Amino acid sequence: MADIQKIAERIFAHVENGDLPSGYAVAMGALIEIYAHDEQVHAWVLEALPASVDKLLACMVRHGPLLNDRLIHEYLRQSQRDSAADALSWDAIGL
Repeated sequence: MADIQKIAERIFAHVENGDLPSGYAVAMGALIEIYAHDEQVHAWVLEALPASVDKLLACMVRHGPLLNDRLIHEYLRQSQRDSAADALSWDAIGL
């Protein structure tokens, strides 16, 4: 499960080292702000794999606006639909 503090430390370190563009720091700051005030986002981050949070950050950077919590909620809805579809496809093949 994702630890927002560890993810933030890693993202900010990569930005500081020049490995990621500064948009990632802005996106991480926005996610932290929304995480602190939005129960749905908070719950999702706690349940998500760190790679899923990384993917959300990449989407925030690419598709902004970065501070749009509506974008994050739409991403979470799509993520849940994709997870449900993946689970159904695994069931269909007997796994």
